[in-house]
Amino acid sequence: MDNNIYVLELPLKVEKWQEDIMIKRLNLLRVLYNNILHKYELRYNQLIKNKKYREAKTKLYNLDAKKEIKEKIKEIEKELGKKNAVNDERYISLINELKTISCTLSESDKKIYKDIKTNLEKQFGFTEYGVYGNVNEGIGWNIAQYAKSCGINPTIIQTMCKKNIWKSIEGLLFKGKKIHYKKFNEFNSIYGTNVSKTLTGIGFDGKYVYWRKSGIKNEKGVYSDIVLPINKVINEYEAQALSNEIAYVGIVRKIVRGKNKFYAQLTLKGTLPSKIDKSTNLFRKPAVGRVGLDIGTSTLAIVSDSKVELLELADKAQPNEHKNKIIQRKIDRSIRKNNPNKFNENGTINLSNRDKWIISKNCQKLKLKLRETYRKLSVVRKLQHEELANHILSLGNECYIETMRWKGLQKRSQNDDVNINGKPKKKKRFGKSIGNRAPSQFMTILSNKLNNYGDKLYLVDTIKCKASQYNHMTKEYNKKSLNERWNVMPNGDKIQRDLYSAFLIQNINDTLNGFNEELLNENYVNFKNKHDEEIKRLKSIPNKKLSSMGVK
Repeated sequence: MDNNIYVLELPLKVEKWQEDIMIKRLNLLRVLYNNILHKYELRYNQLIKNKKYREAKTKLYNLDAKKEIKEKIKEIEKELGKKNAVNDERYISLINELKTISCTLSESDKKIYKDIKTNLEKQFGFTEYGVYGNVNEGIGWNIAQYAKSCGINPTIIQTMCKKNIWKSIEGLLFKGKKIHYKKFNEFNSIYGTNVSKTLTGIGFDGKYVYWRKSGIKNEKGVYSDIVLPINKVINEYEAQALSNEIAYVGIVRKIVRGKNKFYAQLTLKGTLPSKIDKSTNLFRKPAVGRVGLDIGTSTLAIVSDSKVELLELADKAQPNEHKNKIIQRKIDRSIRKNNPNKFNENGTINLSNRDKWIISKNCQKLKLKLRETYRKLSVVRKLQHEELANHILSLGNECYIETMRWKGLQKRSQNDDVNINGKPKKKKRFGKSIGNRAPSQFMTILSNKLNNYGDKLYLVDTIKCKASQYNHMTKEYNKKSLNERWNVMPNGDKIQRDLYSAFLIQNINDTLNGFNEELLNENYVNFKNKHDEEIKRLKSIPNKKLSSMGVK
């Protein structure tokens, strides 16, 4: 998030007739969205048929692939040494993969191919501004005029192109991701620049959000528009925020307990207002000091000068898997019963059948129930992440954390290992845990909070540091398996693995690529005392503890 831009969300009071009109307009926007995307999907299909474009893209892709493989090879060589790396299976497979890629380009040739690729993309209209420039071509002039008459002015369409459509096109163009169209009632937000009361579009005047259909007065002398009052008392924090300039005004629909709820999302320019601490009646401000964080898929280890903690991430936002599975089975049985022609004999979906899906009212209720369950969990999870981030800021403003690649941890294992009984091990890794705990969301929240105070979240290079393997007393790296949860130090001290990693990260050097040995030796005694206190606390908890903590 930009330091000078922030978002304020306020609930809106909406009458039934206003709700109907807005849903109609949102569905119209969905049609516009899908039409523009479809147009660009056709253009993309034409683009990839171009021989020069395909050649340039392949050459550049191979160069990037070679670079990535070479980096992985270097990592293994650093880890094991050049002599030992030769016998490693990962190293051998990477070398073989490198041999299959035959692409060598000089810097001048590389620039030529980049220019060819970029120019052809521009020619086919694949630019952020090109998307908006071709709106009328994508949706048709008649539809565009009808949309305008319904209060969907050019600024709304432009914002939609920038926020939604271009991101989808970028995913298709640069990452090869499939385009996903919006289904009926799936388009839930609309944004536009804050317009004056006399113009069409969306605006906000401090008390009301209005969505103006036209700038013409009706026979009663009033503008034809929807006026939505703010459905709450504005507090001091919100009043301070609203004193800043409004860049965009958005209306967002959320389904809460099966009903449509509408919110105003205001994008404001300026500095985020400071919140007041109720206990001290003073403006909140982070403490000064270093904080080391070791984040896992389900836990967070925190080490500061004043406190050492090992916490479970979003422990109150864990779904009842058994209950949800029962609901999902009921939904599946209902869909299969009402749509027998949509499935093959082996139970898979028959893609050739284009009949409309029949969803019973009971099935719709079950879907809403499941959706509401996950919505509540999402709210609780975010609240817990916010509280945890505030707690960390109370310990220090210099926060250090390892760079994490969550997508890699979500992937299924490629190894065909067997257990002691000779049965194949499960290939599942940490996908469910990451989905339920949302560690990436927590990192984003913490980073945003630090940015608001003029600080930042420092990302430590995991390849160069290897906090999970290093021992500051021996100054050696020792690789450990995941089930080894304790470090035994040369002096006999037993240290919990995650807490020790957080301690190492806290005492990182200024370049973030190595450890400050002086600080490690200086702070170790204090860390050990706080560590023992935390382990004692964890052992006193009666409830079942996570196995990853290694504390019984």
